[in-house]
Amino acid sequence: MGMCMASAQKTNYYDILGVSQSATSSEIRKAFQQKARKLHPDINKAPDAEERFKEVSEAYAVLSDEQKRRRYDASLNGNPFMSQSPYGSQDPFAQGGFSTPDGFDLDDFLRAAGFGPNIGFDFFTQNPSSTSSSESLHEFAYQDIEGKDITVLLHLDDKQAKQGCTKKISYTHFVACDACHGLGAQEELQTLNCPICDGKGTLELDFVMLLGMSSHTMVCSHCKGSGKLIVNPCANCAGSGRSLKKDTVEVLVPTHTHDGHRIVLKHKGHAGTYNKPAHDLIIECVVASERLIAAERLGARCLGFVIPILAIGLYTNTLYYNFVFPAILVIIGTTTLCKRGIVHPLGWWRNAGKAGYTPLLISFCLTVVPVVIRKLLGL
Repeated sequence: MGMCMASAQKTNYYDILGVSQSATSSEIRKAFQQKARKLHPDINKAPDAEERFKEVSEAYAVLSDEQKRRRYDASLNGNPFMSQSPYGSQDPFAQGGFSTPDGFDLDDFLRAAGFGPNIGFDFFTQNPSSTSSSESLHEFAYQDIEGKDITVLLHLDDKQAKQGCTKKISYTHFVACDACHGLGAQEELQTLNCPICDGKGTLELDFVMLLGMSSHTMVCSHCKGSGKLIVNPCANCAGSGRSLKKDTVEVLVPTHTHDGHRIVLKHKGHAGTYNKPAHDLIIECVVASERLIAAERLGARCLGFVIPILAIGLYTNTLYYNFVFPAILVIIGTTTLCKRGIVHPLGWWRNAGKAGYTPLLISFCLTVVPVVIRKLLGL
């Protein structure tokens, strides 16, 4: 306590934070956030950075509390009837992490600013803070999320696809929370601005580097970028208003169903947060035999396989694509696409010193498979 009083008598907390004595609580909080980012020892490597950081934190601990601030203002004005100590009978630095009545926690602020999960505010004690309220508040950030479709594959054989059938499908999706009926809170949904980012959803960090200052913007991990926190969140759904549920539905597959056919079940997909409507469950039918037939129509049963051979005409300024089949080829014709090839590697001297695109020659070939080979292979 003697240390705190000595500091209070020698320095002016308003001057430390750079605000006037008539500053509002939001102005004081904003000034502290800016000072804390610049003076944190992990960023500012100046010899006196840690000591100045302690002074800024001490000043904010007093000026952010209305009762302590009144006592401190009275001591500045020389009122003998007020307590000389702005802290009263309690020492704000008795524990590793301190929190103020307006909900701002320095441990949470430093952790949200990206200084590590276990940094703790332990400049005034030798014991690091073990827990932080941000670990629970992370779950209760206000997240405005719409519903989403779910796509499930349903495999059918030829008989099921032709005659139709009834199938049961099990899947997991988000539904409205049973405990809070989708509200996300115990009674009614109430939100407050995030005290770490002042409702902006982002934090601006100033880093002291060798050549000067560098600014970086990051998403506030306290509110997950929404800028809001939920008051009295539901413990069952962690304040989201929805929870995961495993469900089973019966799907009526119509007759003459083909591969790729889609069956849509309305409002059976993922529900959004805070009673936002659920989207659809989309069932995509897969008929393996039809996929093989479609592949055959594209030429999958041709004898052998296609081998692309790339030949670069170094001396003719021409790019050739020849498709060679392990069978008999009959060339039908050739077409030329000007300026569709590649840049000629020797174009700097073959084109009067100007590198240009080579023409692309495409040959159309007809593959002739002998009848004897077709019979042997059963084609």
